[in-house]
Amino acid sequence: MTLDIRDASSPTDRASSHGLVNAWWSLWIIVQVTDRAVSTTYRRAETAEELRSAAAQMLCVDIAMIAAAVLAALVVLRLTRMQHEKALRGPVPAAV
Repeated sequence: MTLDIRDASSPTDRASSHGLVNAWWSLWIIVQVTDRAVSTTYRRAETAEELRSAAAQMLCVDIAMIAAAVLAALVVLRLTRMQHEKALRGPVPAAV
């Protein structure tokens, strides 16, 4: 759906690069899957070393989650700018 919004907001009729949206979506999915696995590891940890290792893994997942949030903000900012620019151009004349 985000790609559809992006394509509809594009200044031209042809779709442009989806790199930013794809990067955000891919990282978000990776973070969700990894977070679930690391949370399970943390819950099952019994020794101090296992807890330390799981906490370090959780820190890495949290950093990746922050990166995904930054990418999401960039996607929203880019879509907003594209929609604003398209609105300023006004309606497209109907083809005859």
